[in-house]
Amino acid sequence: MIDVNNHKIIPFERNRYFYGKLLTVRDFEIEQRYFNDKRRLMNRILMGPGILAGLNVLAVDDKTILIEPGVALDYLGREMVSDAPFTSRLSVIDGFGKLPDYGDAYLNITYFEEPKEAVHNISQSDNEYNRVFEGYKLSLEADAPSVEHSLLDLIGLKQFTLMDNKHIRICLKLDHVANAEEGFNAYLSVYKKLEADPVKINISLTSEYINYGQPMVLAFDESILRRDATYQLSWHFDVSRVEPQDDLIQLSGFSLLSESLKVDYLDISLKHPVQISSLSKIEQIEHKYRALSLDELMAASANDYICLAKLKVLKTEHTYVIESVVNDPLNQLLGNFQLSKIRKLEAFQKSRNIENTPNLPTEDKPEIVSKTGIPDMSTSTGKFTFLFEDKVENKEKFFSEEIEHGLGMGDVFIQVAIDSETSDGDAAFGYQNQMVFGDYEIFEKSNYEPVVPVVKSAVINYKNKGTFILGIQFHESYARSELLIKWSATKINKHYEPMIDSKNQLTIVPAMSKVKIRSKISYNVFKDGEPVPCKWHVKESDGGEIDANGVYMSPSVEGVYEIIAEVADYHETLSAFVVVENEEA
Repeated sequence: MIDVNNHKIIPFERNRYFYGKLLTVRDFEIEQRYFNDKRRLMNRILMGPGILAGLNVLAVDDKTILIEPGVALDYLGREMVSDAPFTSRLSVIDGFGKLPDYGDAYLNITYFEEPKEAVHNISQSDNEYNRVFEGYKLSLEADAPSVEHSLLDLIGLKQFTLMDNKHIRICLKLDHVANAEEGFNAYLSVYKKLEADPVKINISLTSEYINYGQPMVLAFDESILRRDATYQLSWHFDVSRVEPQDDLIQLSGFSLLSESLKVDYLDISLKHPVQISSLSKIEQIEHKYRALSLDELMAASANDYICLAKLKVLKTEHTYVIESVVNDPLNQLLGNFQLSKIRKLEAFQKSRNIENTPNLPTEDKPEIVSKTGIPDMSTSTGKFTFLFEDKVENKEKFFSEEIEHGLGMGDVFIQVAIDSETSDGDAAFGYQNQMVFGDYEIFEKSNYEPVVPVVKSAVINYKNKGTFILGIQFHESYARSELLIKWSATKINKHYEPMIDSKNQLTIVPAMSKVKIRSKISYNVFKDGEPVPCKWHVKESDGGEIDANGVYMSPSVEGVYEIIAEVADYHETLSAFVVVENEEA
């Protein structure tokens, strides 16, 4: 019997036919295996695992799901084909009994084959099967499938599962590569398995070069966010002024706190190598892909199943309810050559340049979140419609509910405009479409007098929540039933601001430090909070070593040594002093 779960490449060997050849079962099996393995090899190399087409999951009612026809590939390149809609009660699918009373249920599809069509075997008394049916099986899991050892995990984003228990699952993803322009990114996924108290999570990562050698702190406070079962967060850290080289990220601290749970330490060894290069991240990832051996590429598989949907399920003693269905929660939809050709068409290239992110369905959330051409600046835009039941009188004030701007916590600058359109996109004030910013009175009694009502606006930004409130005041009566306000939010991402004396343009950090013998410390020169390139050296010949990125290795002899930075752009030389002590001191 052929092992259908063989992860290794079977050497390619095909039959050679000649007159008079005696054909056995082995010959016919080799014939099938030859074509199957070659096709599956191409599937694995060219496409990878995922959904090729269809297989959307729909809730027929609160207990039944329907899976549309479609095609998927598993991690061995085997095709899973559903040629007709499939309807099933959720309770009859494998794994349903192991699901918690309330929470997420991941619907997975797995390749499956079984013999069929029993026939008489003339060589023995037992019957045999004449065909092998290639199909699939469905299963339910409470946890999301792991991506560890997948191709993305090997060369793109390394995933670490920091915590996984009956209450919560915390996953950390780190870039494999970084460069000066794109920096280094860390991503945190928090899955609340049970309805529980809000949690606070603090994670500290350290490295020699990323973020100027300062700790990278990932802080999450659920109490200031809109409550949800799943949170996806990201942080960006600077590697500008760092020359190409390898770095190592380590976990230096972890804490989780809630009313019912407290964790101050994780018993895991997290050491993640990062390649800092002058190449773009895509180019670096392509280089890492080319460096993989065929054996490594073939071993880059996670689970044998593909996740079709995430369902929210409520179970009671005698019944259950499907509350929601989210298709392709792990982004396993595969592209194809036809779709690639469509994407390259000039018409679609232009349309993506105009607006590269779809609008969100609600009015009080950001419509577009994009990176501007200015480094380390994020923007988002949105709109809010004030609705009025009666005629608005002069001097009346109105306030919105809290609106999420989508840029996270911190200093966010928000600008608002009074728009002449209605919420349906029609012009509300004649044929003119206008957006009015600032003080209306500037344009009064001029050829440019706006068509919108005289309204003054203001914004309160809640920096610790990532939300804001709009306030408007009419300075004339207003008879229409609505008024559209459009807003734009901008955030300058400041990842690290050293303490700098405002009287000095250039500052070396740290100016004075104390270290043990044969230990490392990172130095930087800043001008107005921004790193400045310089050349480093140690004044004393026996005072240790410092590399081009400012990372100092202390000597094995105690003493006080001078670190010198020569800043050619400003024709200045700066000094810092380090005290080297013995380990027992």
